[in-house]
Amino acid sequence: MKFLFKRPNMKTMTTRMMIGFATLVFCSATAGTDKMPEYRSPIHFMPAKRAVGDVMPFYWKGEYHVFYLLNNSGNADIDWEHAVSKDLVHWRNLPAAIVHDPADKTGPEGGCMFTGSIIEDHGTFHAFYTSWNPENPAGREFVCHATSKDLVSWIKHPNDMFGPDGIHYANHRERDFRGPCVVWDAEQKQFVMYVNANQPGRGGFVFGHLTSQDLKQWQQLPAIENIPGDECPDFFKAGGTYYLHGCNVYASAKDENGPWKFASYNRVERRMAAKRVFDGKRHVWFGGWLNGPMSIPREVYEGPEGLLFMKPVPEVVNVFSEAALSVSNLSLVAGTTWTKEVPQDYLLEATIDLSKGRELGFTVRGDGIADACRMVLSADKKMLTTTGGQSWESRPLPIDFARPVTVQAFILGGIAEVFVNSQYAATFFIRPGGGTLGLESRGSVVIQSLQVRTPVTRNPLNP
Repeated sequence: MKFLFKRPNMKTMTTRMMIGFATLVFCSATAGTDKMPEYRSPIHFMPAKRAVGDVMPFYWKGEYHVFYLLNNSGNADIDWEHAVSKDLVHWRNLPAAIVHDPADKTGPEGGCMFTGSIIEDHGTFHAFYTSWNPENPAGREFVCHATSKDLVSWIKHPNDMFGPDGIHYANHRERDFRGPCVVWDAEQKQFVMYVNANQPGRGGFVFGHLTSQDLKQWQQLPAIENIPGDECPDFFKAGGTYYLHGCNVYASAKDENGPWKFASYNRVERRMAAKRVFDGKRHVWFGGWLNGPMSIPREVYEGPEGLLFMKPVPEVVNVFSEAALSVSNLSLVAGTTWTKEVPQDYLLEATIDLSKGRELGFTVRGDGIADACRMVLSADKKMLTTTGGQSWESRPLPIDFARPVTVQAFILGGIAEVFVNSQYAATFFIRPGGGTLGLESRGSVVIQSLQVRTPVTRNPLNP
């Protein structure tokens, strides 16, 4: 089979798709987020009120559309909001796309409009989303359908709504049946949907598998084998590898029918409500759940042996064009500390020789080496550890530390987004304040180059 993201007409085989997901915890997790960060990033999209939730990107005619979940009042009233950008830096708000119906108190449209996907077919955009309402006696989750001619005004089709069949997927009232990801299978000439679901009589998640000829009637098939399901189901091909990407982990296969397996390290980032979209050249990834803004856009691409690599898109890197600090050939012996005053918000880029060292610690926000906002590269443990004002994170780094290691760290507001060798990413929360960059080594470390850069001007178009 060959999977595409648009059903071809008689003249074209162009493809487009957007995918997303929904989770139950979003309603409660964002209930108290009226107060947004005061800092307005030059590269992050952030709503005026409340935090970006699940993110659902869609690319169409040179524009990146981001649909995202927003908990408007802190109650169970999550809707699909909508923003658009041509350059991944400057964003423009559009009207809300899919909204709940407060009058439908015990019906499927009366609760949260959770995540799904968009696919274009013969000039019409089809949105598949999850309706979630625990007060609905027929079941808390259903897959629903809406259409649009312009990606702005949407019409719901309640007769197309469906739930699990009770045969392949559990159909009790508290069942999970959400996050529809829809693609077009060009070889089989059918649409394929993946959902996060349960099997009858069993615990845990499975990736549900459905097919359709017309985007209205869906046949429910046995679940994907060998791997558990996850939030944020996202099916795509990068290079010669197929991926099923979830909110927590991802799996890969060399054939779209499997067998699916987990890579040696199968998390592309921290747990985020994230999706990617193909823009004709690359897969661009967006993430939510960062206490306010959306993550910076990143490119995800094929790695060896089923790995999925990640790096920031050049559009956001190029915003930081003003040099604030430049250092080269700095040698640090064991126990050495080094500090410099830097701006509070910046991009750090460094190339480091750790071939004779054990660890290098960066203090990225604060007033000295003892400050809590740090990241540590460990050649001994092959690990990146980050500590901030609100979080402690660690992730394996299966890289060759005998070679120079590159680090990019976006230190902006209350978030640090770090990339190692343009392959592995880690995001952590940091406290505001401070203007000191510190380095501390265990063993002999050489900083071949280090630059701190800032934008020339702030982005006036971010909302």
